[in-house]
Amino acid sequence: SAAQAVLEAALDAGVEEVYSSHSCEPSGMAGRSVDQSVQAALQDVGIKLRLFNSFLLYDIKQIRIDLGTYRGHFGTLTPF
Repeated sequence: SAAQAVLEAALDAGVEEVYSSHSCEPSGMAGRSVDQSVQAALQDVGIKLRLFNSFLLYDIKQIRIDLGTYRGHFGTLTPF
Protein backbone atom coordinates (compact mmCIF):
# COMPACT_ATOMS: atom_id res chain seq x y z
CA SER A 1 0.00 0.00 0.00
CA ALA A 2 1.00 3.64 -0.34
CA ALA A 3 1.07 4.03 3.43
CA GLN A 4 3.49 1.14 3.85
CA ALA A 5 5.76 2.38 1.07
CA VAL A 6 5.94 5.92 2.50
CA LEU A 7 6.49 4.57 6.00
CA GLU A 8 9.37 2.33 4.89
CA ALA A 9 11.00 5.17 2.95
CA ALA A 10 10.64 7.56 5.90
CA LEU A 11 12.11 5.03 8.33
CA ASP A 12 15.00 4.21 5.97
CA ALA A 13 15.79 7.92 5.60
CA GLY A 14 15.43 8.58 9.33
CA VAL A 15 13.23 11.64 8.87
CA GLU A 16 11.02 13.40 11.42
CA GLU A 17 8.63 14.92 8.87
CA VAL A 18 7.37 13.95 5.41
CA TYR A 19 6.27 16.64 2.93
CA SER A 20 3.88 15.69 0.14
CA SER A 21 1.11 16.96 -2.08
CA HIS A 22 -2.49 16.00 -1.40
CA SER A 23 -3.71 12.90 -3.19
CA CYS A 24 -6.08 13.85 -5.99
CA GLU A 25 -7.91 10.77 -7.13
CA PRO A 26 -10.63 10.96 -9.77
CA SER A 27 -12.82 8.64 -7.68
CA GLY A 28 -13.52 11.26 -5.00
CA MET A 29 -12.85 10.09 -1.47
CA ALA A 30 -10.06 7.69 -2.51
CA GLY A 31 -7.49 10.49 -2.30
CA ARG A 32 -8.52 11.41 1.20
CA SER A 33 -8.32 7.81 2.36
CA VAL A 34 -4.78 7.55 0.97
CA ASP A 35 -3.78 10.73 2.81
CA GLN A 36 -5.41 9.49 6.01
CA SER A 37 -3.81 6.03 5.88
CA VAL A 38 -0.35 7.49 5.22
CA GLN A 39 -0.80 9.99 8.05
CA ALA A 40 -1.95 7.27 10.46
CA ALA A 41 0.99 5.00 9.58
CA LEU A 42 3.50 7.82 10.06
CA GLN A 43 1.87 9.06 13.28
CA ASP A 44 2.14 5.60 14.81
CA VAL A 45 5.94 5.93 14.71
CA GLY A 46 6.08 9.65 15.57
CA ILE A 47 6.63 11.08 12.08
CA LYS A 48 4.65 14.18 11.01
CA LEU A 49 2.99 14.40 7.59
CA ARG A 50 2.74 17.86 5.99
CA LEU A 51 0.37 18.00 3.01
CA PHE A 52 0.26 20.82 0.46
CA ASN A 53 -1.53 21.71 -2.75
CA SER A 54 1.60 21.46 -4.84
CA PHE A 55 0.69 20.63 -8.42
CA LEU A 56 -2.80 22.04 -8.99
CA LEU A 57 -3.48 25.66 -9.85
CA TYR A 58 -6.43 25.75 -7.43
CA ASP A 59 -7.20 23.59 -4.42
CA ILE A 60 -10.05 21.25 -5.39
CA LYS A 61 -11.80 21.75 -2.05
CA GLN A 62 -12.07 25.51 -2.66
CA ILE A 63 -13.62 25.42 -6.14
CA ARG A 64 -17.34 26.20 -6.31
CA ILE A 65 -19.28 26.04 -9.56
CA ASP A 66 -22.61 27.81 -9.99
CA LEU A 67 -24.67 25.37 -12.02
CA GLY A 68 -27.82 27.47 -11.68
CA THR A 69 -26.92 29.78 -14.56
CA TYR A 70 -26.44 28.42 -18.08
CA ARG A 71 -23.11 29.55 -19.49
CA GLY A 72 -22.94 27.20 -22.40
CA HIS A 73 -20.37 24.54 -23.02
CA PHE A 74 -17.57 26.37 -21.17
CA GLY A 75 -19.51 27.14 -17.98
CA THR A 76 -18.01 24.24 -16.05
CA LEU A 77 -14.48 25.27 -17.03
CA THR A 78 -14.80 28.82 -15.66
CA PRO A 79 -12.89 28.14 -12.40
CA PHE A 80 -9.95 26.81 -14.36
